Parts: sequence; C-alpha cells; structure tokens
Amino acid sequence: MRICPVRNISFKNDYIFVPDNDALKNVRDMMRKELEKDLVSDEFFKRENQLSQDSLNSMLSKLDKKPYRTDISQILLMTSNVKKLPKTQNSYRGQTLVYKPKCLKTLKNNGVERVIDLWGYSAYKKRCEENGLEYYYFPMTKVIKAGSDNLVSFSMENSDELIKSFQLDDESDFRLYALRKFHSYKRENIDEIVRFIVEMQKDNLYIGCNLGTYLTDDAIVLNNCLNPKSRGDIKFYDFNFYNMMKNLYFDLTDYDKEMMGWDEDFDGNYLQKIEKAKPAVL
Repeated sequence: MRICPVRNISFKNDYIFVPDNDALKNVRDMMRKELEKDLVSDEFFKRENQLSQDSLNSMLSKLDKKPYRTDISQILLMTSNVKKLPKTQNSYRGQTLVYKPKCLKTLKNNGVERVIDLWGYSAYKKRCEENGLEYYYFPMTKVIKAGSDNLVSFSMENSDELIKSFQLDDESDFRLYALRKFHSYKRENIDEIVRFIVEMQKDNLYIGCNLGTYLTDDAIVLNNCLNPKSRGDIKFYDFNFYNMMKNLYFDLTDYDKEMMGWDEDFDGNYLQKIEKAKPAVL
C-alpha cells in the first residue's frame, strides 16, 4: 500500500486512497472468475426482461378500461336548452354545439355516438368527426318548415288519376311537367323523413337546431309520430303540422313502413293516434 505523508496532501493532487487487504483482493478475484464463467449471459437478460413484461401486463389488466365519463351537467352549464329526451337511455336535445368542441367531447365521454344537425352548419361534420362522433344532417327547414308551400303536407294519393284527367296530347305540357316535378320533389322529402326516423331509432344521440327550440320541437314531434320505438307524447304546435302528418300516411309505401319498423298494430292505429292529438292545436 502506498502511504502519503500528510504534508503532501493537496486538493490539487489526484491521489486515490484505496485500502488494500486480503478481503478486497478475494472480492476482485471472485469477480474476475465470475466474468470468466460468463454467468451474466444473454439468457439472464432475457429472463429478467420477461419478468418485467409479465409485471407490466399484470398491472395493465387491473386498469379500468371503461372510457372516462364526465357529468352531462357540464354541457347544461355551457349550453342552453339541453335536455334529455324523455324515455330514452342516453339521448339529448338542445342547441347546436358546432362552436363548442368541449361539449362534443363531453357527449362522447358519456356514451353519445352521433349528432343530428337540423340546421346544416358547414363545419359541424368536421367538428363531430374530430371528437369521435358520427354526423347526420336532416334538412328540417326543407322538409317540414315550408309552411303552406310544404310539398309533404299535400296528399298525392290520386296523382295518377289527376295526370290522366288532363287528356293532353303533348306530354311536355307545363301542367303535366309541374305535377310530375311536384311528385318527385315530394318523394325526396319523404325519403329524408324515413332516413331521419331510422337514425332516431339508434339512440345514444344528440339532436339540435340553431337554438334548440322550435325546429327541434318539430323534429321530436315528427319522431314521436312515425317512430314505433319512440314512447314520447305527441303534441302538435300548429294545425298545418297535424294536417301534414295525417296526409303523409297516405303517401308512405310499404317499403317506407318496413324501413321504419312499423308492424300491423302501429300501422292500424296511426291515424287514430294522430286524431287523438289534434285537440291540442284547436
């Protein structure tokens, strides 16, 4: 062992004090032998790695895999006119959320899967998809809110007979063209209504218009009238709406009723149900 006089110790000198004795010498010799035997082999590291992976899998299996849920009341604080649809599991109505992506995220976290837009905002679809929600646009103003000019509110039950009664030699006659155009346009509206009812039967949705008031009210009434899965009450807000829902029945095809899931009982009681709700608007 090297012994340094105390007077020569200086912080500027790189002296390393390593006491040497038989015990330390034995330790060094043992470490050399162990390395020479290659006891720390690849198998050792593989075994340790597997143990770590098993521990990680065990911890992951104990985690709750359910999505994080936020109380829906947060949307009520941030948005007006948001209500739960009566007698549904997880569906809501209210004003548009196109400018409130945090509310869309909250809906997603609470199990809502799709948004039904009654107004037609250009950016709404993108915002919904960014938050993991499906988007469906129902052109409510085109189909329902046309007032006395609404093509759905007039029955076309006798349209073929009316065309024949013209007794026209030239089929390009304006009256015949206008009537056929009328019938085609009305059919498009009925198709939109049928698709809307099919969407409403999926539950886990959020439906709304600009402010979540009158247009949304009409959409809910439309659903309550035509959707056999809806258990909401029918309450007409004006006579034109009642008249439209009555006349619409005669324009529905068997395929339309099949798409909406009508059975014989629902079909047979439809007009009676509509008449029963009529006094509310008188």
